[in-house]
Amino acid sequence: YLFTWDKFEEIQAITYKDINNIPGLKFNEGGHFDEKMGYQRLPKELFFLDGNVHISKHKRFAPLAVHIHDFVEINYMYSGKCTQSINGQKIELTEGDFCILDRDVPHSLEILGNNDILVNILLDNETLDSLFIYQLQKSRSLISEFLLKAFTEGSKHNQFIVLHTEKNDHIHSLVQSMFCEFLDKKDNYQEIIQLQNQLLIYQLTRLLMDEIKIEEELGASSRLKEIFEYIDDNYQQLSLTDLAKTFNYNATYLSSLLKNTIGKNFQELILEKKMITAENLLRKSHLSIEAITFEVGFKSTSYFYRQFKKKYGKTPLQYRRINNNEFNTKE
Repeated sequence: YLFTWDKFEEIQAITYKDINNIPGLKFNEGGHFDEKMGYQRLPKELFFLDGNVHISKHKRFAPLAVHIHDFVEINYMYSGKCTQSINGQKIELTEGDFCILDRDVPHSLEILGNNDILVNILLDNETLDSLFIYQLQKSRSLISEFLLKAFTEGSKHNQFIVLHTEKNDHIHSLVQSMFCEFLDKKDNYQEIIQLQNQLLIYQLTRLLMDEIKIEEELGASSRLKEIFEYIDDNYQQLSLTDLAKTFNYNATYLSSLLKNTIGKNFQELILEKKMITAENLLRKSHLSIEAITFEVGFKSTSYFYRQFKKKYGKTPLQYRRINNNEFNTKE
């Protein structure tokens, strides 16, 4: 099916011009221009008519002009190769590669040839429910921030991620299954796709432990994994100076690298790690709140209370009463 020409591709193979194939889409006529951003913005309401996930094969034989949109896009190079321009930077994808595009990232696509099959998985903001985000966030690895940032409101959305799966058969089959579910549209297909999508994201999160490439700091990507793992192991009393010295970086440069890579400076990153760990201890342990405060590296209980309430909307004690049924709340 994926290699068969549809009626739009038959025309594009002759004209080499992109044809609108989404009802209501006026992309080629300039009908969705975003004055503030300076690009065509694809309206998400045209894609999510049946649910929070939309899957399609990119039409071959015509280039796609630069555009932006309000949803997260996952590209999977099912076969062949393609060249994209993302934030003005050329990116080459080969078979087995994924590219995760954040919201509002300007991107375009060069012509796909006959054997170039690119699968697009579009995710609305509501695709990842709060429980899944919570599970992903508490997975201990700060590297998950790369994916979480793309689905979080209020973040600066200016990144993309490229992952090389090296023709991973399991992931390849998973994408195939998702596409078939979307095309067949049998009972509960959207629910099944959302579960498959969560599995896919877990698989991609695992891959990030080995290889991640972000457009703002390509040269430093090989050391990011080591840096984040070191932070995971030493966050309680770690200073920026000590971290920079460990990895032979200038402290100012390292702070800028972290900020440009995941949108958080060193202090914000450490605070996030402490909050995630403290939240987990409140739910699962019988440690006193004072003990948890010092366990995660806070020197002041009052400061911990303020930061926890700011992030979770409740004090640590209130949060524990709600989420830890076995705990004796008399503290």
